[in-house]
Amino acid sequence: MVMPKAVSVGLSVVLAVAAFVPFAWRPQPASWAFETAPAPAPAADEAPEMTAQYLLAGFPTPLTHAPSAAEAANGDLLVAWYGGSAEGDSDVGIYLSRSRDAGAIWSAPRRIVDRDLAQRASGLYVKAIGNPSIGRDAGGRLWLFYVATVSGWSTAWVEFMRSDDDGRTWSTPRRLYTAPGWNFSTLVRAPPLFYRDGRIGLPAYHEGFRKLSEWVVLDGDGVVLDKIRISKGRGSIQPSVVALDDFSAVAFMRPVEAPLEVLMATTRNGGRSWTETRSIGLASPDSANVGLGLDDETVLLAWNDHPRWRASLALALSADGGTSWPARKQIDRRPKPWVSPWPDAEFTVAYPALLQTRDGRIHLFYAYARSAIKHVSFNRAWLDSAVRAKTGP
Repeated sequence: MVMPKAVSVGLSVVLAVAAFVPFAWRPQPASWAFETAPAPAPAADEAPEMTAQYLLAGFPTPLTHAPSAAEAANGDLLVAWYGGSAEGDSDVGIYLSRSRDAGAIWSAPRRIVDRDLAQRASGLYVKAIGNPSIGRDAGGRLWLFYVATVSGWSTAWVEFMRSDDDGRTWSTPRRLYTAPGWNFSTLVRAPPLFYRDGRIGLPAYHEGFRKLSEWVVLDGDGVVLDKIRISKGRGSIQPSVVALDDFSAVAFMRPVEAPLEVLMATTRNGGRSWTETRSIGLASPDSANVGLGLDDETVLLAWNDHPRWRASLALALSADGGTSWPARKQIDRRPKPWVSPWPDAEFTVAYPALLQTRDGRIHLFYAYARSAIKHVSFNRAWLDSAVRAKTGP
C-alpha cells in the first residue's frame, strides 16, 4: 500500500492538531516517588580501566542506528537498535543483541519487531518503525518502546512490548494511546524511568506544528494516565530524564532552534511539573544527547560537542545536578583521513545510550557512521581521572 503524498501531508496536519486536544486522564495516585537504587560505590583502590570496541564484527543491515541499553534481571547486557536499508524504509526492524560477560562477547542480533508485526498490533498501515527505548522495572520485567509511522515522523505513534524472561521472548506489541481520537505525532528515544508504586515515566516528544518534549505517565499495564509538558518556551525533542533523588529529576533535550545548545528542565515533584527550559551552555548540532545519574547530584552526559556536525562525541560531568559542566572529554571523533569500511557511509558518532550496571561499570553505546554500534565500557576510576582531568574538549 502506497499513501499518496497529498493525503499524507493532509493527514499529518490533522493529526498534529488532534494531539493538542485536552484528554481526560485517569485519576492519579498520591505518590510520585521515583524508584531509585543507591549508586554502586567504586573500590577505593580501583585502577582506571576503559575498553572500546564494535558491538559485533558485522551487522545485518546497511543502516544501524539509535541504540538503547538495559541490564536484565539475570545480569545480561541487552542492546536494542533499529536497522534496515535506510531510515524510514519498510524493511527496518528492531534488533536485539545480548552479552553474558559484561560486554566482551555479544550474541548474533535477533530481529524482535518488524513492520508487519507493528502493523498487526495497531491495525493501521505502518510505513516504518524505529527508535527503540528499553528499560527494566523493579520487578525485573523488561519494557521495550518503539515508534511506528504512517508516513513521516509527524505521523508516528508509540508501541510497546514486555518480557518476563530477560528478553528471550516478548509479548505481542500494543499501541500506546497518548492522545484522544487521532493518536499520532508522539515519539520516544530515551529509556523510561519507574515509580515506586509501579507506574512508568516515559520521556517522549511531539513532532507536529511544534516540536516539544513531554513526560508520559503509564500504569503498570502500559495504560496512559497522564501527559505533562516538559519543554516550555523553546522547541525541543528527545528528552533524556535522570532521577536525582526520590522526587527530583533533570531532563536533557535536543534543541531544534537557535541557539543550538543542549537544553534542560528540572522537576522537584516527581514529574508533575517542570521548570522553564534553559540552555546548559554546551553546543549541540541538533542531535540526541543522553544523561546518567551516578550519585545524588553527579550526572554524566554524552552529547555531540561540535556546533554543526555529528563528527565528534564527548562526555561531560556535573557535580551539581546539571547546573554546571566544568569537566569534559571527547570520546570519539572522525579520524583523519577517514576511509569508510561501509559503502557510502557518512561519518557520524551519534545517538548515545548510557547505562550503569550493578557492578558499577558504565557502558556507552552509540551509532558509528550509522552502520555499526560502538561500545565503550569504563569504571568510575577511569571516568574521574579522564574526564575530571580536563576542563575543555
